[in-house]
Amino acid sequence: VPASALRPCLPNSSAVDLVTIIGRPGATMCSVPLAQLHTLRLGHAAEGRHARVGSLPSRPDLSGLTCTVLSGPDDTGKYRVELSLDDSSASELTLEPEFLTLRLRRQVLKEFTVQDVPLCPPTAPA
Repeated sequence: VPASALRPCLPNSSAVDLVTIIGRPGATMCSVPLAQLHTLRLGHAAEGRHARVGSLPSRPDLSGLTCTVLSGPDDTGKYRVELSLDDSSASELTLEPEFLTLRLRRQVLKEFTVQDVPLCPPTAPA
């Protein structure tokens, strides 16, 4: 996907400076770096959600794979995730938030708030 096809999910939002939220125009899904949510103390909201593994130095073969966040952050700030591998087996890993990008429906962003400001404020009906 060319960078020109991506845009911030939340134009004109006061929270847009806090979190990078990217999606294609008109798409129902967007990507949110878990590290940014973790910094805002919203990492716990990732539990049960899908994420993409990226730039894992010790396991470059896992880059781009989708996982499910099982829990986190733990006492060390890491997240336990489950990967579904090609051979129909599952593998659990504990990863730092910098290596995970959440895949969320835009509607779900309304559940995420920072100091009572929603990351994705309700849109006015057209």
